Amino acid sequence: MDQGAQIDEILESLKWNGRYQIIYSIVPFLSYISIAISSMSVVFIGKMVEHHCKKPHSLNITVGPGTYYVISNASDSNFNVTYGACSVDVMQGTDVIYSTRCPDGYEYGEPRDSSFVSEWDLVCDKESLSDVSMSVNYISEMIWALVFTRLSDIYGRKKLFMLTNSLYFVNSMILCVLPNFVAFLVFKFLQTGASMFASVIMVEMMPTKHRALPIQIIAYLWPTSLLLLCLLAYLTRELSWRYLQLSLGLVSAYILVQWWVTDESLRWLCVKNKKTEAEQLVKKMARLNKVSPEKALHILRTDIFSRDIRLELSQDSRMLERNETNNTTEDLMMLSDDTAITNRGKSTPSQSDNNVKFLSIVRNKHLMKILVISCSLWFTDCLAYDGLLMVSPSFAQNFYVGFALSVMVEYPASVTFNLIVDRVGRRQCIVVSHLIAGFCLVVSTLLFVPAVQSYVPESSWVSLGFVLLGRYALSVGYTCVTLFTPELLPTSIRSSGSGFTSVAAYVAVMIAPHARTLKRHIPWAPSIIFGSICIILSPLTFLLPETKGHELSQTLEDMEKWLNDVKSKNKPKQ
Repeated sequence: MDQGAQIDEILESLKWNGRYQIIYSIVPFLSYISIAISSMSVVFIGKMVEHHCKKPHSLNITVGPGTYYVISNASDSNFNVTYGACSVDVMQGTDVIYSTRCPDGYEYGEPRDSSFVSEWDLVCDKESLSDVSMSVNYISEMIWALVFTRLSDIYGRKKLFMLTNSLYFVNSMILCVLPNFVAFLVFKFLQTGASMFASVIMVEMMPTKHRALPIQIIAYLWPTSLLLLCLLAYLTRELSWRYLQLSLGLVSAYILVQWWVTDESLRWLCVKNKKTEAEQLVKKMARLNKVSPEKALHILRTDIFSRDIRLELSQDSRMLERNETNNTTEDLMMLSDDTAITNRGKSTPSQSDNNVKFLSIVRNKHLMKILVISCSLWFTDCLAYDGLLMVSPSFAQNFYVGFALSVMVEYPASVTFNLIVDRVGRRQCIVVSHLIAGFCLVVSTLLFVPAVQSYVPESSWVSLGFVLLGRYALSVGYTCVTLFTPELLPTSIRSSGSGFTSVAAYVAVMIAPHARTLKRHIPWAPSIIFGSICIILSPLTFLLPETKGHELSQTLEDMEKWLNDVKSKNKPKQ
């Protein structure tokens, strides 16, 4: 029995759904609420407000040899002055004889502080800057993903989870009082979330057969969080956008008690050979769940920690050596340094028991295939999911109704996910749902083609139906991807591997906000783009193994053994 199965047995013996699991899953779930509302906050605090050029007190224009003094409200003027969204046009008859950008600024259809777009005049040639604010936020998250996930494999999940949530809370508060857009961008860059740690902590807390439960709960929690965002935005629609930002920041006030209601991952403690801490955690779980810890402690002492950790590390090193025939002596020395142990059996701050250098991960063909395909799935889902939500207010005449409709389809999507994920498996769920999503999004766009509209009555409503159906299918596939990709990676590098997929996700969400600007200029483009990548990239999932019912791999050797077993089973018989 491998270490992953042994830890599963420990978790089962301690009552996997007891009081401990309920209490210590609250903070990871709450962090998802903060992450959800932050990811879409720009839709409301940075919404585009109807605007036009402010009427100037006077305007001098030169036409031909003469210079004319145009008074905008003069009844005897020979010129007709129109005030567009981005320009002041002077017309003589039907001809535009002079045009200029808004010389005295803009007037807005709503209070100026209803959005930071109107407060800081981010319109016309600056209209994409509101989208850039989210892109900057995701650039910082991508950097933190690369740095913090690696550190969490070395120093543990709890410390890094606390650090990232603290950064998010502090910066959310500061964003409420900033005086200009440049400062807003700076603190958006410093703001970061903790989704990568929340998902890893919850997946590692559960035994194999119940591993989908946290993701199933999140599948309902995420749309609920977005509806909460929409509700808060609606309730504060008459107030400054700063009050909405304050409300969103206060949602993460759980950080004040987080340290006392989170624990280190038992799987991480076992991989790191931290026997004392692991035993203390087992006893704590048993005490809160009111069960005996004897069976769990017996497994921990006799099956997991009885093996010499040096043997485990040596096996990982030999396995990597077989996959790295072109490694130089220097590379091997780097790998040796990475797996060295102190005389107390614990890794030093600059060392880690089962962590693998970046180059070693890259050179492992199985890891690379898993990471490349996982990254493509995350890129597809984050781009399409976030992009569609960004443009969802345009789905209906009412800004808030359009967003709410787009979110509400995720509830039936969550029900569907719960019904099929453990029946049909992860791979089929991902591929089929993405193909349906891609087809529906492409069809919804084709329904706006005049030649098609003549054959389809009420084509606008039909198009809306296909868009929402596409959102529904995409949500099913996206939820399955969040469960599937962590299951593929061994515990020793799961957090680092999640960092790779997080980078792909952040690249996608950096692009996604610009769908708002794109849709204002080319209305059909976003759905065609999102639908096409769903159809093209999702079939790559069939190149990965099915993870349904498989224990989480603990080490690289466990993963290699599993993949080789899958390969031998799928090999045609002679």
